[in-house]
Amino acid sequence: MHFYYLLLSLQGCYEICGKISMNHQRNLKNAVCYPANNIEVGQASEQKKGKTENPVSFSAVQSKALSELRKQTADISVVDVISQIESTQKDWFVPAQLRSYTTRCIELCWLMHVQTPPVVIDRSPKPGSKFDTNKYKQYTKAGKKIDFIVWPVLLLEEGGAILCKGVAQGT
Repeated sequence: MHFYYLLLSLQGCYEICGKISMNHQRNLKNAVCYPANNIEVGQASEQKKGKTENPVSFSAVQSKALSELRKQTADISVVDVISQIESTQKDWFVPAQLRSYTTRCIELCWLMHVQTPPVVIDRSPKPGSKFDTNKYKQYTKAGKKIDFIVWPVLLLEEGGAILCKGVAQGT
């Protein structure tokens, strides 16, 4: 059952990092497109109140530059991501051994999400599902069915090619 808890922690980190990443990308785009937001400058601030931001379409070059900025600063931004997750998911960090594991999961998941397109953790099949050797390597036992997942399949993108096979226990 320890593998299951670790897998759930990884999947939870991935999900939260995805939400933070979407918010980060939106905020970064807004900061670039609307530099005067949240600045109090006399009458201009009164006029801005209630203004809704129009979605701006970036060119391919601009989108790539924004994506590269996120990748280049991932080692800096992940510190805040870890802090945010730790403040809301305290039980993922206790005992000390889980702290190290969870921190590494967050780092990995954050790096996966700042890629363009994001690297995806494939949804794990349920125990008893057919053991797909195209997607999974065996852990300690082979079998025609899955007993439990040790590590999930990683995809290059949503619905894309397998980047790394998962590891599963057969039964």
